[in-house]
Amino acid sequence: MEQKKRIRGHSHHEGRDDLAGEASYGDGGQLICLVIFLIVWIGDSFFLKISTFLNSYVAFYVKIPIALIFFACGGILAYIGLTIVFKEVREIPKIIDKSIFGFVRHPIYLASQLFYLGMILSTLSIFSFIIWIPIFIFHDHIASVEEKKCMNKYGEDYKDYKKRVGKWIPKFIKT
Repeated sequence: MEQKKRIRGHSHHEGRDDLAGEASYGDGGQLICLVIFLIVWIGDSFFLKISTFLNSYVAFYVKIPIALIFFACGGILAYIGLTIVFKEVREIPKIIDKSIFGFVRHPIYLASQLFYLGMILSTLSIFSFIIWIPIFIFHDHIASVEEKKCMNKYGEDYKDYKKRVGKWIPKFIKT
């Protein structure tokens, strides 16, 4: 079975009954978003410098530590989220609501957003910020598609989970 998956080129989560599934175009779309963002960010931040005028108002020693905090938080979220989703196989399919998934429903996508924001903060490129807006909208869309799959698979349990746990903004106070 494992050999068959590798030959067909499927991702490591396909065929797992304990997962509800992803948006079919999510991985490709995320890669395209990343490439476009990096082209704009690198081009504007290091070569053209058209929209980086805010750098003259914010000191390097202020913006870089803040950007590093965003990178670190994103890295931690990504590591924890990916570990829980892909390294743990649940015998009985159920909603993942432990650890970081008890605070935010999409910690892996949130990690990506924090990465993008860290990049933007590191150079204060307004063009990069403008490009980030549709990237966030795309992430929100694929998260919504995946939530529909979860609703189909888990029904009322997922509806209750959505009430308890924020989609993007962590809920630290449980209702």
